[in-house]
Amino acid sequence: HKTIDEDYKSRVFALLQSLATGLNPLGLIFFGFVIPYSYGLVFLISGICMIFVMLYFIKNYHEHELQS
Repeated sequence: HKTIDEDYKSRVFALLQSLATGLNPLGLIFFGFVIPYSYGLVFLISGICMIFVMLYFIKNYHEHELQS
């Protein structure tokens, strides 16, 4: 297994946390406008997107396991 310097990891995680925190208000604004029109469709599309993201990460995880 490769080891990654702790300073590098902390910078990456800080950037990811900043992006997640910064994108949160944009999501609230977007869904605030969209949900009154069709909340069922919004939940359906969001759920499908989450399934695809999950499948993508599972696939990458298994490929990474096979390489190591």
